[in-house]
Amino acid sequence: MLACQVDAQVFKHLVQSEFPSVSARLRELEVDLASVTLHWFLCLFVNALPAESCLRLWDVLFLEAAPVPLFRAALALVDLYSLPLLETSESSDAYMLLQALPAMTLDASRLVHTACLGHRAVGDGALQALRLKYRRGALSGLAEVFDEEEEEED
Repeated sequence: MLACQVDAQVFKHLVQSEFPSVSARLRELEVDLASVTLHWFLCLFVNALPAESCLRLWDVLFLEAAPVPLFRAALALVDLYSLPLLETSESSDAYMLLQALPAMTLDASRLVHTACLGHRAVGDGALQALRLKYRRGALSGLAEVFDEEEEEED
């Protein structure tokens, strides 16, 4: 599960850098992106995206043989629905919208186009660097938890 935590932090970082206003709005509403996007990444968007959109994304995923298209697709969803996300006034509305985003994305070409061309800056090198950065933080957090447990046992 460490990898999932790391990827959640990486995606949060990417949203903050690519969509600062959306990120700020979600923070104001106390919305945890990871609680929604974890399912997207773990299941490779199966049961999240419509079948055609999912298969088109998988084409790109297998072509690149790296997890980059998954992050680009998630960013594309935020990109395509940034205005409705900015307009949400309640955290429950934001959660419902985030959960519904993939299923509402019926235009597979638009999703893949936005993911591949609109978010080209998210490449394998940048993604690996971010993963390394957040993996160190996650490991430090785990070490602290284990140290606290050992102190309690003594």
